[in-house]
Amino acid sequence: MAPQGDSFQRRVGVEHLLVDRDLRIVSLSEGAPCFAEDPASAVPGEDVRLGFPEFVGAERDLLDLLLGQRLSWSLTAVCRSHFDGELI
Repeated sequence: MAPQGDSFQRRVGVEHLLVDRDLRIVSLSEGAPCFAEDPASAVPGEDVRLGFPEFVGAERDLLDLLLGQRLSWSLTAVCRSHFDGELI
């Protein structure tokens, strides 16, 4: 069974985004663009890899997850900073 976004959407304080099998953003939480490399690219309809380049190279794993062939997938770490050098 493919994972559903409902449980994420109900959690307060958890930022998230949902993608389709083409890795295009379907929906995202209000604060999710703050974590993007390019917040302007983190909008519904855009390829998730434009705003979140850490997904480049993970396409096979993500597709397996979307198809329900994999139960979980996670990033070990992501580090972002604002233009002023402040870490997010």
